[in-house]
Amino acid sequence: MPSKLFFTTILALLLLQCGTREEVPPKTWTIQNLKLHAQKAQVSEEKVRVKGLYVDQPVPMLLTNMLWPRVNSKMPDSVYLLLDVPKDNSEPADMPAYGSLVEIEGRCYQNVSGSNKELSIKVDHVRAMKSAAAQTKVYRPGRMEFQDFTDSVTAIPQLIRSQNCALLYSGGFDRAGAHIRFWNNLVFMYKTLVNVYGYSPKNIVVVYRAGTPETYGPGSIPVHFAAHPEGLQDAIQTLKSRLTGENDLLLYVTNHGGGLHRSIGPFGGRPDSIAPDEIDPGRFDESIDYYDFPAPLYDDHFAAMIGCLNFNKLIAVLQPCFSGGLLHDLRGPHRVLMSACKEDDLSYEHPTVPFDIFSYYVISALAKRDHRGNPVNADTDGDGRVSMLEAFEHARIIGAELDYLRLERREEPLLEDNGDGIGVFRPNARFGDGVLANSAFL
Repeated sequence: MPSKLFFTTILALLLLQCGTREEVPPKTWTIQNLKLHAQKAQVSEEKVRVKGLYVDQPVPMLLTNMLWPRVNSKMPDSVYLLLDVPKDNSEPADMPAYGSLVEIEGRCYQNVSGSNKELSIKVDHVRAMKSAAAQTKVYRPGRMEFQDFTDSVTAIPQLIRSQNCALLYSGGFDRAGAHIRFWNNLVFMYKTLVNVYGYSPKNIVVVYRAGTPETYGPGSIPVHFAAHPEGLQDAIQTLKSRLTGENDLLLYVTNHGGGLHRSIGPFGGRPDSIAPDEIDPGRFDESIDYYDFPAPLYDDHFAAMIGCLNFNKLIAVLQPCFSGGLLHDLRGPHRVLMSACKEDDLSYEHPTVPFDIFSYYVISALAKRDHRGNPVNADTDGDGRVSMLEAFEHARIIGAELDYLRLERREEPLLEDNGDGIGVFRPNARFGDGVLANSAFL
């Protein structure tokens, strides 16, 4: 009996001690240090506290700097942390504003997405430390409603519809990098081709993310192939059956790009050691991303894929970072090539609408209106048509006037159409780069 009383007393004391013991507070980490910790240790269900800038597009994340979602190059792993937000906290009213400095408390877990192993935080608590309004003004990207442009296509008889073809491509790398603006860019270009220029939908091949379209907005566009090596190769094979040597090909790429930045260093890409052909001082291959695939698509391979197509003329609008380096790889006769930036620089999202700066103004010029239907006049020679040179100049001039988020980061687009692979910032309709573009139309 005394023995039973003794053990009962000990149990009661232990329960009392457990009930009064204070819970150990979670350790506070920076995003970078937590990522490094997760590489060395098992962090599943480890409770942590992390500070960062909150965004909810394209997925909820913490960032070290608001520049990263604005550029068209894959974010380094050390600058972002994915968040698993409970459904009851998912409404905008319950979460901080886009761009707010916050402290997140929750538990770590590893998530496998495609070929990527992602560190995420199951969010328990969120504390806003500084609102976006108290910081530099931050623009929140979003889904955009489009003008359908149906008024422009009704007068085009079926027999005289354009026989030209188009390849529209966007990978995005992964769910954290596949920005809403990439889809908006594709939709705006697709609607312009079909409803303004009479392209047949069967002659437009769309390669996007995992191969399925987004569902928002009026009249979503089709997606034919996933942005994987097999999907892009299937797209090329489809275009081979559509191109006859007498029709033109429009190539539009809106995506992340890799290369050698002139001051920061490598952002993806690779040294040009396999088949040396680069003419830049860094001798670096550029790349564009697939979706949920570990390796990118390098410029040499991409150029070979496009080069096997039997087109009359190639018109290429290239939006990724470092896209100026693709001009040398895609060079050739009867080719009008334009890039959003130089081969050693970045390209950016538009600061006030969810598109990319350069290609948004190129497409608006070609559509003769913006995405809301407001008229745009880029027909500087007054002939009733917008040439690719006029579209480029419209985008170059307006883009140069933009002060990107007050940070004065401006794109420097290039045009190349004389076959030497060297783009210029100010093309000329009378000689050199610009002559072919001046007579090239969709």
